[in-house]
Amino acid sequence: MRRGGGAGAEGSPTRGGGGLQGDGQAQAALLKGQDEGQEEPDREAGLRLPGLFSPPQPEARGGRSHAAKAQGEEDLKGDGFLRRVLRGAQGGDGLVSWQIAAIGEVRGGRVHPSSTEVLSRARELGLEARLFAVAERGEEVLALPKGSVLLKTAANPISSLIPLARVISARTSPSGEILALPSTPFGKALAGTLSAVLGLPLVADCTGLEVDGERALLLKPSLGDRFSSRVELEGTTVATFRPRSFKPMELEEVEPEEVVEVEGALVEVLGRREKEGVDVKEADVVLVAGRGCRGEGELRLLEEAARLLGGVVGASRPLVDEGIFGRERQVGFSGNVIKPRLYVSFGVSGSPQHQAGMRESGKVVAINSDPTAPIFEICDLGLVADCREVLPRLLEKLKGR
Repeated sequence: MRRGGGAGAEGSPTRGGGGLQGDGQAQAALLKGQDEGQEEPDREAGLRLPGLFSPPQPEARGGRSHAAKAQGEEDLKGDGFLRRVLRGAQGGDGLVSWQIAAIGEVRGGRVHPSSTEVLSRARELGLEARLFAVAERGEEVLALPKGSVLLKTAANPISSLIPLARVISARTSPSGEILALPSTPFGKALAGTLSAVLGLPLVADCTGLEVDGERALLLKPSLGDRFSSRVELEGTTVATFRPRSFKPMELEEVEPEEVVEVEGALVEVLGRREKEGVDVKEADVVLVAGRGCRGEGELRLLEEAARLLGGVVGASRPLVDEGIFGRERQVGFSGNVIKPRLYVSFGVSGSPQHQAGMRESGKVVAINSDPTAPIFEICDLGLVADCREVLPRLLEKLKGR
């Protein structure tokens, strides 16, 4: 594999760790504390503990049957292991029933795609899920998933974070719910507010979600994306997700199930200015310029190539530090973490800090005149060549398509 990861460490308001135990460990945990002579619990009827991120068993989708739950409770009655495993979010029958509440801001008539991606993942897991779409009054909403709640704010939603948190709190479960937001400026601000106002743990910048029966786990990159931490949830939790963490979801032109007028803005918005430049985090194709591609002529060709490919131009940190590009274009640990379908670097050496920002790209193509450049160690296709020679020929091919 060209890109890998390892297990993360503990240390979270939720519980980080190695995830679900294997069969041998699970059996030892089940037997621990039993009286001598007591029969071994029926592990099939009790708890299923497959490996982390293994495909969910049919009976695990949306929880086990009532019969299996009742049998499991009877088998493990009086065993402390049941209380330890099923801690946190407790349903009416003592078992967890996880739900997803995706929260997304509406811009240009559409909900941020990361919010609908989480709904798509919830469907795959067989979970109950709904969307809270946050829009300023007067903003037209073109498409929503069925069962959505539309929250209308009097001004820019960023000025109504605390009122929004209170409205969302009144419409979500106090146990067993994941409040999922996109890792955007608005999403991060509202996530922090929800965590503070409701006293909930917050897991930021997630890239994965698994629910296996009564257990829910989040996958969170750490240490510059070189490792992956697995966080086991113990109750209702706020989480932000990186764009493109899951498959997109097609929306329908349906009316929201409920429309709520959110009152009480804490900040007066005097005006709004649209952000200039490009968003490298949302692009399907990103062409990245490094120190080996810094001339005015090469950068002009690179911008033209990106336009023809329907992509954008990003930059490595040295070009940003020199002022050639703005910080919003920087790819790397101290800039933007991107996940495009196609990443092509031109004259980028590929330091560990840069790799941390693009390791999860779909296809990685590297062009560099230095055959020892670290970027060649992780790319799918590498070309040892001068970018000044490659770019004119690339443009010629693209224009001739």
